[in-house]
Amino acid sequence: MFEDRTYKRTFYSAPQSVTSLVAAFLEPAITVVTFLIANAYFDEPIHRPELTLCLLVFALTFPGRNRFRDNLIAAGVDIVSSWVTLVAILSLCAYATRSFGYFEEDALVAWVVATPVLQWLAVWLGQKVVRHRSALPDARRSAIVVGAGPLGVKVARALTESDDQGVDFIGYFDDRTDDRVHDSATTKRLGGLKDVATENPDVQNATRSKRGFIVQLFALGTVAPRETATIQLASKDVPAGYRSLLDAVAKAKGRVLNSQLNEQDKQNITANLDFEIRRPDEAAISKAMSDVGDTYSRTVARAQDSDTVVDSKVRYTVTLINQARIPPRETVTLGIEVNDVDKTAADFTAQAAAKGRTVESHVARERTGRMTAKLIYDVPLASAPDLVEKFSKAGTVRVQQFSKNQQVPESDLAIARLDVTLSNSPLIVPSDEGFGTELRKGLATSVKVLSLSLSWLVFGLLVILPWVLVVYAIYRLVVR
Repeated sequence: MFEDRTYKRTFYSAPQSVTSLVAAFLEPAITVVTFLIANAYFDEPIHRPELTLCLLVFALTFPGRNRFRDNLIAAGVDIVSSWVTLVAILSLCAYATRSFGYFEEDALVAWVVATPVLQWLAVWLGQKVVRHRSALPDARRSAIVVGAGPLGVKVARALTESDDQGVDFIGYFDDRTDDRVHDSATTKRLGGLKDVATENPDVQNATRSKRGFIVQLFALGTVAPRETATIQLASKDVPAGYRSLLDAVAKAKGRVLNSQLNEQDKQNITANLDFEIRRPDEAAISKAMSDVGDTYSRTVARAQDSDTVVDSKVRYTVTLINQARIPPRETVTLGIEVNDVDKTAADFTAQAAAKGRTVESHVARERTGRMTAKLIYDVPLASAPDLVEKFSKAGTVRVQQFSKNQQVPESDLAIARLDVTLSNSPLIVPSDEGFGTELRKGLATSVKVLSLSLSWLVFGLLVILPWVLVVYAIYRLVVR
């Protein structure tokens, strides 16, 4: 009774929502309960004066205002001003009736101080609950307005003035031309009245003076989006990108249908995320995906028109892959003969590292002095021709082959694999066949033969010669 009469009441106007019903009883209930608790705290019994005051306060504060959609500061100012007015009226009544003596002074002071604080805390908590409930996809509703005139625009603005109402406004239906509808409704017209209404046959009990509506309401989560985008993102850090994208969907109040992070193979971590968002949040999600990684592939499918397909939301099926695991679009195999394998390999690695990464690098050396280096690089597809040309000028090209993987899309992330084999020129005289080598081989053979001769000489003296002497002695004894 103490507020501006232009203020929207929450109980006497129908139909009422659950939020309005709670707000109508919340303010008087908190006021009465706080008074009873204050008296109980100071051990004051509840008699007829206390009950009379409770009934009077309830009557003056019912129905309470719906402050769940107000700014917290504005709600606090309104609570304090209304409460001060009410306390002033009650004080005047108590002074006029000389009834101050029926109440404990400390209990009254505690009640006067605590009540606005508790009312403000209740409003703060209620706003949290309302926002959480309206963010649930199943709690959101779609709405259309028949009539695109000033009144229809006013209704649409009332439906969308706060996102906490859980209403997604789709558009207008109106048969009038653009110059007869509101300017802001021109771009949001979905069709004419014939698209939402059918005319009954001209019979005796049919009239054009009124119209009937048959409205079907579907939960937003049960209808399919008209547009579905399937995207592959190449990210340097798949787990971090997966968590970042989940946070972005939650911030946009999207609906996650499936989410999975596959870390069984640490060398090939992937993630899958399937979610739905409202179309106005597309820009925020696109920015989040660009921050996570680069788009490797993208396909968009549009569903056919039906009663269970809406344009107000979009579905994304996102797969995150590691950039290092992208297969090459082209493979170039080079066999180059150079003078200095070590130096050339170091130069090639430095040039490739500036544009890509080294997959494999090792050098093999043989006894004959021949050296072979195996080098594999992954570089951007656009940089491959320039590197191949520079590599070819480093020596004599013996092998050059090109192959292309048609299954890999040609995009900004496409890479080329350079498989390079370096070897030096064959020597006129191998390092193990020169004069010094042959001399060492001759000396080694001579020493081996001399050692063998000495071993046979020792064998003859210590083994064969004693037996010859024994046989000769036996022979002499027999001849005699």
